[in-house]
Amino acid sequence: MNYSRATLTAILCGIIMSTSNTLGQPAGAAGIPPELVGAWTHIEWQANYGHYDPDKVDQFDYRNQDPVGWTDAYRFFPDGSYQHAYFASLDIPGCDVKTLRQELGWFHLAGESVTFQNRIAKFSAQDRCHHQNNFKGRPDKLADLRTLQWRLARNRNGQLVLLLRGSDGKEIDYHRDPSGHI
Repeated sequence: MNYSRATLTAILCGIIMSTSNTLGQPAGAAGIPPELVGAWTHIEWQANYGHYDPDKVDQFDYRNQDPVGWTDAYRFFPDGSYQHAYFASLDIPGCDVKTLRQELGWFHLAGESVTFQNRIAKFSAQDRCHHQNNFKGRPDKLADLRTLQWRLARNRNGQLVLLLRGSDGKEIDYHRDPSGHI
């Protein structure tokens, strides 16, 4: 057989890409339910709590305060990869601190279990009072494999929700994020 250099290069690249793709992604990627693909968010905010500047705003007007609470979000892709973001806003008397942890990786479905294997993690922090503590996108330690129970269900309004249950038995409901971003 006589192949041109370009044809041979294309064949080798195809072999390498298909090998790395099958080794890097979960075996169950073909069995991912289409309803799971997309962004899912869980939000817990505390009303009327948060940082405010008493010289500039009314402390009882929650619209003038930074919110206190947390947001946990997942975005699932049809190839078996995922993004995860955890944002927390904390109120410290006279100040506030915000943190954001993001990770990318692969998820594996096995019946009612989903296992997350992150490959990239980064962490950001914003401290309004101590600016030396601020940083953005610092590499973070990869988390161990984590396995959760999962299921899709309908809430009382008929909207599709993703329910994730950890080993502690606590179940958290995630709502589809129409923006598609986390």
